[in-house]
Amino acid sequence: MVGYRSADRYRARCNFLFQGMGLGAKRVLDVGCGLGSVAIWCGIHGAANVLGIEPESEGSTEGTYKRFRETTLKLVLDSRVAVRASRLDEITAADGPFDIVTLLNVINHLDEDAVARMHRDSDAFGRYVGHLRSLRSLMAKGATVVISDCSRHNLWNDLGLRNPLMPTIEWHKHQSPAVWNEAFRASGFELHDLRWSPMYPMGMFSTSKSLHYLTISHFTMRFRAA
Repeated sequence: MVGYRSADRYRARCNFLFQGMGLGAKRVLDVGCGLGSVAIWCGIHGAANVLGIEPESEGSTEGTYKRFRETTLKLVLDSRVAVRASRLDEITAADGPFDIVTLLNVINHLDEDAVARMHRDSDAFGRYVGHLRSLRSLMAKGATVVISDCSRHNLWNDLGLRNPLMPTIEWHKHQSPAVWNEAFRASGFELHDLRWSPMYPMGMFSTSKSLHYLTISHFTMRFRAA
């Protein structure tokens, strides 16, 4: 199920990500696409052109590129959904302009060193703004970028303890929604919404900020290109 345990879980996640957004006839860029779950969802729901990028040679799961292509062929989406073993900085204006860009659990990986310091270091902040401005140059005016990640602020990390729910996360390489909002605003974007991601199968009951602070602090933000 393209990286999800069930069709219901897959459907719930994508419906949440794209709530209120029409995908029909849109050009989509899925950064860090993995097995292609989001890119394939967009293709199934009418996107005109979808490009998923996954730099497999730089440490991503072996074989994801091949499995993505096999899935698009099986679903007869290969004419509209493509995958490329590329980094974001290798995408050019000729590939776009994109109407929707997704960076799901990868926004911090574009420059981990800058992310770790951007809340207190103006040079690191400026460097990351440069990355986001390059992203903005690939997007149409009024386009939407969707990001999701875990905030560095949660009960466990603030107490200096290992989070038993996510013991391997390096929290210092993540940032809070407030910092991301500041960086995107400086890069030519406007915040559309900030939501705390539902914990399947608890649905919208699980989207409170307080609950997330106690557990995984996972959020989704959507920005519009000004």
